[in-house]
Amino acid sequence: MSYGTVLVARVKPGAEDKIREGGRHWVEERAPVVRGFEEEWVLLADDGTVVMAVRFASKSDYETLADDPAQDAFYAKHLGPYIEDIRWIDGSWEPAIRAGTGA
Repeated sequence: MSYGTVLVARVKPGAEDKIREGGRHWVEERAPVVRGFEEEWVLLADDGTVVMAVRFASKSDYETLADDPAQDAFYAKHLGPYIEDIRWIDGSWEPAIRAGTGA
């Protein structure tokens, strides 16, 4: 079963492009060296909310990233300055309904 986190925050006014840019940097710089990373989805909502859902192969893989000083430095540079009212939600990803599957 996969494990991961969801970030819910407010994007500071005019910082949407910085969020996109930070995502591109993460894919190029961090994703290749992060054990167990599976995928990330980002919703930039019309009301200024950003929701990031990140999935890892295991809780251990996620915790390794969460404890990595390089990840903290990346966050402080590429994401932290551009968001506020931040909430992180960690947990296990469960199968859900998909279009066309009948489930």
